[in-house]
Amino acid sequence: MSETRPTVEDPVLEAALLVGRELWDSTRARLFEGPGACALVSTRRGVDEGTSDVWFTVLPTRGALDEGGSVAVILTSPGGSHYGRLDARGCCVIRGVPDGRYRIGMYRVPDVVHGHGHSVLAVPVDRLRASCCWTSGDTRVIARSMGDDWRTIQVEANVPRSRSDVEVGRVVDGRVELRSAHLTRTRPGCRPAATVRFESSGDASLVCLPLL
Repeated sequence: MSETRPTVEDPVLEAALLVGRELWDSTRARLFEGPGACALVSTRRGVDEGTSDVWFTVLPTRGALDEGGSVAVILTSPGGSHYGRLDARGCCVIRGVPDGRYRIGMYRVPDVVHGHGHSVLAVPVDRLRASCCWTSGDTRVIARSMGDDWRTIQVEANVPRSRSDVEVGRVVDGRVELRSAHLTRTRPGCRPAATVRFESSGDASLVCLPLL
């Protein structure tokens, strides 16, 4: 199973090509314009010192964003990466991004986890190699690879007391292995956490990171 391949006319592909050409300074707004799509990246200072909240807006001038599935936005850097998903209006907010230079990525999310589309985000493994630590756009979930192949994943999450688990998964040879990570608080003041080890030993093509 591999990442969905968009057509040349796909505005998401055009936006991805525009924003991915060079490293981006997370403290600066940018407007990327192309014949088929425009992408606006705006920032404002975050709650924590040395961080920014980042807004992404993608506006197609031809085609439609909702043709071909939902769209992921990822910010990758060796020090830590961030992920989110565009809403129906083509907008996404990724909060608490540490100041630095990031590679912006956009892609259509592969439809591999039926019934779990709103609780996980499938990310191609080649995009995960930039760092071993990934934070969700609302900063409530942190997922870390505890090895080289994302076979063992540690998850930390700020979840309401009414729930104690999140979903995480891998796709190996086209087969989805989705697991529930049961979160426990190891000491006061820390986020509830869990470590999941997957049975499939092959190389994963996709990793399903949790969303809340």
